[in-house]
Amino acid sequence: MRSLFSLTVILYALSPFPAGAADAWTLIDTQRHDELARVDRLQIAADLIGRLDLLLAHIPRQSPREAEKVADRLATLDAPGRSTEHRGRFFLSTAYQHYQLVALLNDARSSLACATAATTEAAEMNCWARAADAYLAEERIDVGVATLRAARLLPRDDDMPRNAQDPRVWYTEFGRGILRRIITPWLAALAAENR
Repeated sequence: MRSLFSLTVILYALSPFPAGAADAWTLIDTQRHDELARVDRLQIAADLIGRLDLLLAHIPRQSPREAEKVADRLATLDAPGRSTEHRGRFFLSTAYQHYQLVALLNDARSSLACATAATTEAAEMNCWARAADAYLAEERIDVGVATLRAARLLPRDDDMPRNAQDPRVWYTEFGRGILRRIITPWLAALAAENR
């Protein structure tokens, strides 16, 4: 745990944002639980979107034909005669992992865009909750990234730009941070108002 904290401090110090500006690393600060201002949340969302875009830019586009085949197989997985082994092989296939990882990252991105466009705090928090759900899909991220790397469809971390490195580590931390630094303080403030 100490090494993760030390790594966080070092990476935060290397952040491209000016001192005082909020970014994705703001979510990793486990010592603070105060509510973040809207301007800070917007900066965090922009940083997270930039990181997602960078990672998505390094994942080759799946051909429409292959994506359609995956969608068709998903629609028929519960058909009679489909064995558990058949389902397992499909879910671990490169085609499915490619499809689901891109879908998951796009869901996270659209949820963050939703948060930035929200006109009420309640609507914004709903968007943040959806983003946290996507970021906390730890196994989906882990298996997807590992499968695409094994198939040489995604570069190794060392060959990726800094802000696209280690999604298997940081994305779940960002998800926990969204819960800890954005959603929970807002809910606590809302509960205090309604006493």
